[in-house]
Formats: sequence, structure tokens, C-alpha cells
Amino acid sequence: MVARTSLVQQIASSMSQLVKLILLDIFHSPKGSPCDLGIALQGPSVADNCRLYFHFSILVQDGASQKICYSIKGDSGSKFCLKCMNQTCIALPGQADEDHAICKAIKKSDLKLATDQEVVTSWDRLARKYLTETSKNFKNWEQATGWTFSPHSLMHCKELRPMFKPISSYMHDWMHGLLSGGVANVVAYLVMEDLHKCGLTWQNMERYSKLWTVPANYKSCKVHEIFGKPDSHRKVQKIKASASDMLTLMPILRHYVLTCGQHADCTTSCNAFAAVCVVLDLLLSTLYGKGELTCNMLDSAVEQALSLRLLAGWGDYFTPKFHWILHFGDSLREHGTLIPCFSMERKHKRITSAAVLVQNLSKYEMSVYTEVLGEELHRLKHGQLPVPGLASNNKATKKMVAFVQEHFGAYSAEEIHVCNQILLSGGGKAAKQDMVLVKSSLHKWDCGMLYINLSTGDGAFSLLESYSLQEYNEKKLFAKWKATGSIRVAQCQDILVALTYSKLKDSICTLIPYHFR
Repeated sequence: MVARTSLVQQIASSMSQLVKLILLDIFHSPKGSPCDLGIALQGPSVADNCRLYFHFSILVQDGASQKICYSIKGDSGSKFCLKCMNQTCIALPGQADEDHAICKAIKKSDLKLATDQEVVTSWDRLARKYLTETSKNFKNWEQATGWTFSPHSLMHCKELRPMFKPISSYMHDWMHGLLSGGVANVVAYLVMEDLHKCGLTWQNMERYSKLWTVPANYKSCKVHEIFGKPDSHRKVQKIKASASDMLTLMPILRHYVLTCGQHADCTTSCNAFAAVCVVLDLLLSTLYGKGELTCNMLDSAVEQALSLRLLAGWGDYFTPKFHWILHFGDSLREHGTLIPCFSMERKHKRITSAAVLVQNLSKYEMSVYTEVLGEELHRLKHGQLPVPGLASNNKATKKMVAFVQEHFGAYSAEEIHVCNQILLSGGGKAAKQDMVLVKSSLHKWDCGMLYINLSTGDGAFSLLESYSLQEYNEKKLFAKWKATGSIRVAQCQDILVALTYSKLKDSICTLIPYHFR
């Protein structure tokens, strides 16, 4: 569906009604349901025909979208959390901003969790009040229960009740919860302020971050510039940075906190920040499929982080997003995974690029819809899942062709390709001059700096300047390497990840990502 914002704003219950209509069209169509009858798909031949069955499971959105679709008041309601029956937000003295109201719960045992049926029953009770109460009284009921009632909303749809489970389908988006003005932004700001008071100023961190080189794929994030604007962060009492920038700066800030910060007189603040980094590590592990993350592990890490925040004296910063993280374990237990909204945010660019070009304003929505759908179908037909190898096959220079033919075999010039970037097996990228981890048969991993990326008729590989491991600090999450003076060849599928690194006097220090520790 494509609809203009101006239209959506005029519709009763806004996007909640539109999502309801979409789900009705899919799951309550007169043609049948994909849950029962399935959808017949034709393949290239009769033998390839199949029938696809699916059920409604999760509505993955950021907090604002969930607030609208589930018709909840969210942070502005006395009962701000759909999943909890006993939690309220409390405004601090003189604090009128609902975004800074604080939550009290720091343990899972503090929560009385609601069931799907209890939530539906609560909505139905409010629906009866809607028919009997005055407008003024009904607003008080909405405020107390945390609902924004509309007879046109998704929650009020009786036809969808058999398949739409409000609690089971509600998955907090951890990207927005932690990295988009969320927990990590607030805690990073607070630890920087505490370090600043102890003599490790924002200017120190600005200079320190210049010593680190991030992978080429993340160089759009100027970490030193973020820490060079403390006044802008103080105005909002959090680090002003995008989610992707937060992913880039958090490992550098953690290393600073665990090394330099521990020598300052604010150990409790440093421990509180490090505990939030552990929560972020566990959530990132769900993307890479590394390790066996359980809901109990996640709940325990979250409780530890919240408890240490109290000890650090940061209790007045328990905004509702700090409450979200207590529910990540619920979704992991229910669905076996946690889905962040990184890819959904990128979809906005696809819609915008098509919308700007459309000139047919009389049928604008359908024109945009057709353009976007056509592009998606084209990508499905001609695209393929990324496999380890060159990001693109560029023609090699005569000098490079001669080099390959001399050292690797008598390949024709048409078989030899080069590229600055390679695709990694984990879905990431690495580029020339990046420090990378490489699979090793003798050690935990090897390390090297990418020098040349090539592909021939026998596959894709890279030439690396080789480094040997000097020290691995498992507690502070870094490794030190020394150049061996030799060049090695590594298959692209054996290159694991590009690293953030800093050049020392006689070695290189790299930060090791969680899923490779």
C-alpha cells in the first residue's frame, strides 16, 4: 500500500485502520486464507509448483508506529506499556516532558505481565465505556488504561481476533530502543559527563577517537566530530547520533572507558556503561547467529545494566525506553529471534526515490506503488543473495593481469577481475586498507591488512599484509598485532570481519567484535 501522509492523518484511527484493512485483505479474504488454503505458486514447470502457507506472527515496528497501530498512548499514558499490568511512568518534580518521565522497575520480577486475552478484555471494557461515559470521563479512562480508543482500529476488529494476538505479536524494536535516541545514547552521554567531571573531558575523547580507524564501510561516521559537540548533547541529555553511528562509536567509547576511564574516580559509572555494552553485544549476536543466546541470559544482562545505573546515580534517567529492554527476553522466548528495524528504515529511501520522480499527480499513490513494486519484482528476479567474493567484477589493468599470470597461473585477461571491496560470508564488507580477521587452522584467528582483491576462474581471494598476535585481552576486548613483513593469500570466504584499529608505536591494536570473541 502507498498512501499520502495528508490522507492518513484524516482517517479515523490513522494507520491502525489501514493496517487492519491490509491484514483483512490477506487473512480474511473471500478467496480464502493463507493459513488454511495457502497460496498456489507456479514454477517454471509443473513439478516446481508449490503452495505457500503462512500465519500472522509479529508486527515489527519502531515504538511510534506500534503506538499508532496498537492504539496505545505509549509514553503519554499513565499505563505506558502494553505488556505490563502494573507499570506507570512518574514525572519528576518540575518535569513536564513526557519523554523524560521515569520508570521504577529494574527487574523482570517487578513486572506483572499481561496475556493476550487480558489485553483484549481491557480493550473491550473500554469499548463499553465509550458508549456510556461522557467525553471528559472517557478521556480519563483512556489515560488510566493507556489506550487511544477508536471503533475503526486494529484492536477493535472482531474478524481478526482469531489470528491477531496483541501481546504475542508485539516485538519491541531493539534498534530504536538502544541506538536511536535510546538507552545507549543516554548512557554514553552520562558516562561522558561523569568522566568530564573527573578530568577526562569531552575534548580528550575527541582527540582519542581520532587515533582510531574504522572500516571503510563505516567511514561516513566521523566519531571525533560527534564528541566534539558536547553542548548539543547536553541540550537533549543524550548523544545525538544515528543508530548506525552509535554502532560505530560504542566499541571505541567502551575501550576508552575500560582503559582510561578506570583510572578516573568514576568506576561505578564505567561499569554501568560497560553493562549496557554487554546487552548490545547480546542483541547483535542474534543478527550473526553466533552463540546460544537465551532469554534468561538476556534478562540477566538487562537487570545487571539497570541495577548498575542506579548505583551510578542515574536513576532519574529511566525513560520508557529503559523499560523496553526488560521485554526483549519475552520476544526472544516467544519467537526465538529479535528483529531490529535497520532494514525497514532503509526502505524509506526506496520509496522516496520513486516518489520524487513520479509526475502523475492525479494517480500519484498508484503510480508510486507501481514503480516500487516493479523494482522489487525486478530485484527478486535478477538479484541473488550475497556470496563471499568481489563486490563487483572490474576489469584488471594490464599490469595486474601480468602480475596474476606470473604468480597465480596462466589465466586469460577476461578471467581476471579486481575490486576495492569484497563481500564477506557474514553479510558485511571489507575494503583495501582495512584490518581484517581471517580464519586460522593454528590459532583462534589470524589478522591482516587488505592489500589487493582479485578473482580468477578459480574463485575470489585477497592478498593481505600479515600480522601476528602479540596480546589478546579478553576482559577489555582488544588484541595487539605486529607486522610480520610477509604477504599471505586468503580466500574471500575465510575473511571474517573488518576491524576498528589504532596504530601504536610498534604494533596495531584492534577491537574484537562480540561475535568473534
